[in-house]
Amino acid sequence: MDATTTPAADADRLVRRAVVAGILKGALILVVAAVVGVVVGAEWLFLLGLGAGAGLAVGWALYVRALVQQSVATVLKDVGAAPLADGAAPRLTNVVEGLCVASGVSEPEIWTVAAPSANAMAVDAGGRTALVVTGGLVEHLGLVELEGVVANLLGRVKDGSARLSTTAVVLRRLPMSSVYAPDRLVAEGLGEQYAVRSDLEVVRITRFPPGLRAALEQASSAGTAVEVGPSDLAHLWLAPVADSSDAPASVQTAAQPLDLRIAVLDEL
Repeated sequence: MDATTTPAADADRLVRRAVVAGILKGALILVVAAVVGVVVGAEWLFLLGLGAGAGLAVGWALYVRALVQQSVATVLKDVGAAPLADGAAPRLTNVVEGLCVASGVSEPEIWTVAAPSANAMAVDAGGRTALVVTGGLVEHLGLVELEGVVANLLGRVKDGSARLSTTAVVLRRLPMSSVYAPDRLVAEGLGEQYAVRSDLEVVRITRFPPGLRAALEQASSAGTAVEVGPSDLAHLWLAPVADSSDAPASVQTAAQPLDLRIAVLDEL
């Protein structure tokens, strides 16, 4: 990651790139209409192209920004998440509340996915943030391990990487996404060894490396595969959900193997 940028700034840049792609398409319509108008001597074609191009540009910009604002809802729907019921996981709720105070992150929504594996993700759209945990994560992890996982997720919210990753989900599904290359920008914004670096941030917050190490070990034992949701959500999860060898760059950047991450924590 470039030292002069942040993941949050990269998220804004990705949105701007997507908007500009639509504006350029509108400008192309205008140019074509102008050329045809000159050739056939019809000034009205130029005016028609001007209106169509401007309308397309404005409509596209509004559409892109609306998608980004709804990106958290989109991800929650795609993974089949449901709001955590009141009193369903008091240990998790207490850990989230305590670490939000410690890290300075506004308290997020908590959602669950009915999967036996142990995994979690943070999704953020700027105005809305949610943590998603699998049923297996809550079942298999103790209080100290949950603290490590939640600290990791909140760290991703705080540094803007959750926002960048969430924004990329909806923008990579748009037409012309190859023009503004969301996967490449996410990979660059997250930087090399992203998962390892997010683990080190947990240690800074909790000052207890064994907690996260135990969480990753428990997750590895329970399994981290999550079958629900499209494959383009893989980079959002805390631990790999599938083989990433043939996955986009954004997924490979975010999905370092758990044994590597555990080994790094052992060195602390």
